[in-house]
Amino acid sequence: MSSLSFCKQKFRRKISGFDQNAYLVIPWQSATSRRCLVSLDSAGSGCFQPRPSNGMRPLTRLARFWHRGFCEKRTSLVLWNEPIERTVVLTLNRPERANALSAELVEELRTHLHRVLELASARPVRCVMLILASAHERIFSAGADLKQRAAQSPDQQRDFTRRLRETLQSLAKLPCFTAAALRGGAYGGGLELALACDFRIVQEGAILALPETGLGILPGAGGTQRLPRLIGVSRAKEVILLGRRLDARQAHHYGLVNVVVPDADAGTAATDNTLEEALQLAASLRERSPMALQLAKRAIDEGIDASSLARGLAIEDSCYAETFGTKDRAEGLQAFVEKRSPRFTGE
Repeated sequence: MSSLSFCKQKFRRKISGFDQNAYLVIPWQSATSRRCLVSLDSAGSGCFQPRPSNGMRPLTRLARFWHRGFCEKRTSLVLWNEPIERTVVLTLNRPERANALSAELVEELRTHLHRVLELASARPVRCVMLILASAHERIFSAGADLKQRAAQSPDQQRDFTRRLRETLQSLAKLPCFTAAALRGGAYGGGLELALACDFRIVQEGAILALPETGLGILPGAGGTQRLPRLIGVSRAKEVILLGRRLDARQAHHYGLVNVVVPDADAGTAATDNTLEEALQLAASLRERSPMALQLAKRAIDEGIDASSLARGLAIEDSCYAETFGTKDRAEGLQAFVEKRSPRFTGE
């Protein structure tokens, strides 16, 4: 049976009980199933407006739905790069929608973060740094997918916000270090995603903003809590309440970003300077003990939310005690005595 006849029979079964006239505008009548799939594959997963094939496109809602569904080789919304030298790169890959955070993208990100957690929790440590990058040349993420949200019920909107908040909390709680390579602008939920990282590297010319109050809502994925902890209450209110747009230099002055890198030259638009800087940061971290790095991060993150300095010091003491008996500690001390560079294994 050809793929074309299979598609027709499958569609006939699926539309049983619906308007049979939908069969007149099914995708394979405007293009062969192979060319239709190629068109969909180039459009990417989650495409709500399938690209034309042979200059035509499905006309009914139902046909467009099945047009999307027949793509067996969808492009991931979050690209996973296998760890190289204990560094994982996740790339937001929805450039046709400015990397807007759809429900599908958030779920893919959530799945990948579970994999990163397993690598970072392994002994020896298999992940020291996670880098979030963008497949779009001029933007990191435009924030939540407002078109998708407008079609959701209030319950669905609440569920999405909860899932996004939980996903960003999972990112913030990873034992490995994390960096957002902000190749371009980051708005709303896109900036909240970056705020959940340990480091933020931004390209000259990028704009960072939390514009939600101008839309009748407020940052709901951690922005109202993480931003003031990072830059102070007064400046956080300026950014959130007034919707202040910060350029790269202002963001660096406020303490919102760690590094500002030059914009790529016109002839090297494909070069992502922020990713290169993040990889250099990862290389610097790899020179240090993965165990010590994880424990130091935990001491800082848990201590900053401690009820008192005494409680924070107790957290530090507990983390320090965990270094006793580790191979990394023994190697570090031995290397110091022998006046050589240590060779840490993350054990």
